Amino acid sequence: IARVQRSNRQCQQADWNWDYQRTVNKDAAQRAQWHANSESNASLLGTIPEAYAGPDTDHWKSAIEEELLNLNSNHVYETVPILEGITPITSKPIFHIKRDHTGNVECYKARIV
Repeated sequence: IARVQRSNRQCQQADWNWDYQRTVNKDAAQRAQWHANSESNASLLGTIPEAYAGPDTDHWKSAIEEELLNLNSNHVYETVPILEGITPITSKPIFHIKRDHTGNVECYKARIV
């Protein structure tokens, strides 16, 4: 019977970035931190009625209409009557406020997923 030899080397996980110098741009880091902590992104709307009931109703309405027009013009879906016993596929709106580097609102975005 042959003996199996095993290595006594200690295993280490590879550090894939060992030859890169890591630096941080402080301004970019501050902007990213501000964006991550901004209230507008933390408490965005979850439904279309919430969007229509809020203070930015006109902006959200135009964003939703623009998204629906884009979906329709790209032939993403086809409207058909719902047959009895068939469960339709539902969709969900995603709302996002795009801001510039100083925090000013650039545009209101709505996506249907």
